[in-house]
Amino acid sequence: YSSGRGGLWGVTGRVQKWQTLQDPQNPVTEPYNRLPQLTGNYLRSNIGPLDFNAFGEFVAFDTDQSFLPTGRRGIVYPSLTMPLLRPGGFITPKIGYHYTAYNLDQLQDPLTPRTPDRGLPIASLDSGLFFERETKAFGRDFIQTLEPRAYYLYVPYRDQSRIPLFDSSIADFNYAQIFSENFYSGPDRISDANQLTLAVTSRLILPSNGQEILRGILGQRYYFEDQRVALTPTTPTREGATSPFIAGLYGRIAQNWTADATVQYAVRENTTEDGLQRANLGVRYSPELAKVLNASYRYTAPGV
Repeated sequence: YSSGRGGLWGVTGRVQKWQTLQDPQNPVTEPYNRLPQLTGNYLRSNIGPLDFNAFGEFVAFDTDQSFLPTGRRGIVYPSLTMPLLRPGGFITPKIGYHYTAYNLDQLQDPLTPRTPDRGLPIASLDSGLFFERETKAFGRDFIQTLEPRAYYLYVPYRDQSRIPLFDSSIADFNYAQIFSENFYSGPDRISDANQLTLAVTSRLILPSNGQEILRGILGQRYYFEDQRVALTPTTPTREGATSPFIAGLYGRIAQNWTADATVQYAVRENTTEDGLQRANLGVRYSPELAKVLNASYRYTAPGV
């Protein structure tokens, strides 16, 4: 990595090969090897009111399984943001263009093109406000914050059914994911989107040292159009006009103890996805630096 008057840039390279333990009675498909993978990032801030960011990737996917396609993938993703920051809030519009090109081998489907590509613009608007007040709780003085946030994302539809799946899947739904640009993990699929995420965070902070004692979060995503980009031709697309609610509570319950709880709850009439979908409960004990003990419980509803 390097920084200077020309901006901040970094390059990463790796070679990744998997050895998968197999059950002959129930074999699984091995992940693709990356031989190699090269990624690069470039950030140039304060170009007038704008920040410029560029991401690039080249990766060669290989596998010993002859029934799977192999090939190389290249990505170029430049974007511009205009962060408008104030002590009481922020507004950050962003626009970028994501271009992906493939050179494929070992094709099993004669209808799959050898050199497919995909280009699409991605536009978003992130905004938030910060309120705070002095309050008392648990017999102590605190600063309480209220931080509403709104995030709008628009990505047009592009047909991606002829692009193979090298390292992409449906992303796990969580609080961070509702502010992401893609419904999927990995760039082989980029979901179309016309959606708005609304969320709010509230914290209790000690005014003496700024330590966060308690934090609560609540968020949900609202969809203005039906999803069209599916992971595979047989994978169902997202249902409903809203996502499940994500709610969480994080707190310091003693000097060396912290606890957290998150739930994912769907309110959808006449669907199988109604009700509690996921719940996580965790406790962490850290008596001193580099010593940590974690205990957690996770629940996932059938079919989720």
